[in-house]
Amino acid sequence: MTAAAKLPASVRHRNPGAMGLGASAKKFGAVKANKLGDGETIALFPTTQDGAAAMFHLLASQTYFGKTIAEVITIWSGANNKKRKNATLRLNAYLSEIERETEWTREDYLDDDILGQPETAIPFAKAMAKHEAGEPYPFSDDQWLAAYDKAHDAKVKVAKAAPLPDALLAKLAEVSDADLGQKEVPGKAANPRMIEWYADAGHPEIKSDEVANCAAAMCSWLERSGCANPKTLLARDFLEYGTKIDEPVENCIVVFWRGSPDSWQGHVGRVVRWNATTIWCHAANQGNAVTVKAFARSTVLGYRLPIPAVRSVTEIAFNPSVQRKVIGGVGAIGLFLYNCWTALVGWATTGAQFAGELVGILPETANTVTSTVGAGKQLAETGGVAWPEALTFLVLVCAIVGGLVATIKRLRTVNPWANDEVVS
Repeated sequence: MTAAAKLPASVRHRNPGAMGLGASAKKFGAVKANKLGDGETIALFPTTQDGAAAMFHLLASQTYFGKTIAEVITIWSGANNKKRKNATLRLNAYLSEIERETEWTREDYLDDDILGQPETAIPFAKAMAKHEAGEPYPFSDDQWLAAYDKAHDAKVKVAKAAPLPDALLAKLAEVSDADLGQKEVPGKAANPRMIEWYADAGHPEIKSDEVANCAAAMCSWLERSGCANPKTLLARDFLEYGTKIDEPVENCIVVFWRGSPDSWQGHVGRVVRWNATTIWCHAANQGNAVTVKAFARSTVLGYRLPIPAVRSVTEIAFNPSVQRKVIGGVGAIGLFLYNCWTALVGWATTGAQFAGELVGILPETANTVTSTVGAGKQLAETGGVAWPEALTFLVLVCAIVGGLVATIKRLRTVNPWANDEVVS
């Protein structure tokens, strides 16, 4: 065995947190992952600074930020995977390592008090790296600081480019909570609110509340909270909706399988809370009513974040298609107005001549008609462009403006099935 092979896997892969190949790892240059002896995979980074920066970046993501340290390490270490041997013992060993190396306990929360400044974030990351390597990680304090700064800069840029949909999630919770307790009506009658769900889901023809309605309710809640509405009655369709995330966040959408993981049946709702084994889901069609119910995490098919129903004005303004149309439209309108202006100047001159003819310079009717026709010719010649060509300019301007309006309408409508980058 070579000396390099004897090094801990996290050191060999320049990956202090022993992370997999998720979005944060890819953001900092990881392009491949290798499988370890225990079946886990670990991403390979170009430099250790990249690996450490990715670690800070991922810890600050929605997957981990705001959770207790016990919850963070449960997810990070894979202790929530029932197939892992001695998962509980490994988890306790990991948490004990952090408690020995830092001032925090497993009940403390991973928030700005820890991640908000390098003086507290670095000791926490170093404790994790020590446990992952089985020994102090060979990375100096100055190097850790440089990695923290690199992650912080990237986080700021990400936040400006694609803010997390906290407001959407909060609104979704508010709207869906308002329906908590809605029940199906026995017999031929129907709950009018549930009939509204079907209409919002694109099926106004359904007038019975006995049709499976968890997906219809979710479509309605999304519609009324300002989110893109996929308009479907199939729960599993939500696996293609919005933005995929690897772990639950409060108020995100969760999809479960029913019958078997490979069947077409499913169930969809909103995540209320969770732990290592259980998801509490707010949804319709749970005992024929809107309730909060516990489900095993082993039945989860996926988690999704909602997306806005319309794009922001800023996003549309910087769309290349819009910019091309604006530039072309401004040029055509400018040229058209220039020709109109020169034509009006000529018209004023010719109009004065024509007025003079009317008061007696050429009183004869025939000459007056001839002069009027000449005025039209003069108008065109003075404008410097034939009137058919000016009319073409006008049509061009109208076409460009119409195309611009159509483009903006198309861009403002978000594709509810847009599958954005996985948030990990």
